[in-house]
Amino acid sequence: MPNVADYRILPGSGALEIGVDNERNLKEFKLPENAILGSRTIFQMTLNPEVPKQDLSLKVKINTKPFLPEIPVKGTATRTVHMIVPKDHFKAENNRVRLKLSGPTGGKVKPTAIVLQFQCKI
Repeated sequence: MPNVADYRILPGSGALEIGVDNERNLKEFKLPENAILGSRTIFQMTLNPEVPKQDLSLKVKINTKPFLPEIPVKGTATRTVHMIVPKDHFKAENNRVRLKLSGPTGGKVKPTAIVLQFQCKI
């Protein structure tokens, strides 16, 4: 059987701010029944620095498993991030994505347009 690409748009987390609210779990989600769990997944998002500081970085954990690298956030430019997630990070249900911003006090970043792309059997 052939495979096709499918995707999930995850609800935004709101802004993450050092010294105020720098960690957040996104809403729990499940993958469709025909998702190929052993395949790699693409994780992508847009980062919008609202209060730019030097040396900010964003860590992403999926189901308590971090995947590398930490994402550096520098300057004021909005940027997109695309990363391949190891194939053992997702499960059929109860998936959680956790975002954590690190760096100097006052830094603020808003992650938006968080999308997972994965393979499904048809």
